[in-house]
Amino acid sequence: MKKMIYSDLYLKDDLQTGEHIFYIDKNKTVPFNGVIVDYNKGILIWEFEVQDGFKAGIERVYYPTGDKCDRP
Repeated sequence: MKKMIYSDLYLKDDLQTGEHIFYIDKNKTVPFNGVIVDYNKGILIWEFEVQDGFKAGIERVYYPTGDKCDRP
C-alpha cells in the first residue's frame, strides 16, 4: 500500500461531513489512496488509511519511543 507524508498532500474540507479530503495533486482533482503517516524528529507518531481521499479504517498513534499507543 502506498504511503505518503501528511505534509506532502493537499487538503480540501468536505462541507457535508466536515472531514478533510486528501489529494495528491495541487489542483485537488486526484484523491489519495493509501496510508498517510506523520513523523516527529524522524520517529513515526501516527498513521491512518485513506480511500478515495477520505480517512478510512483505524488511526494508529505511536509514543515518542516508536511503540504503538493503545488508546480507546
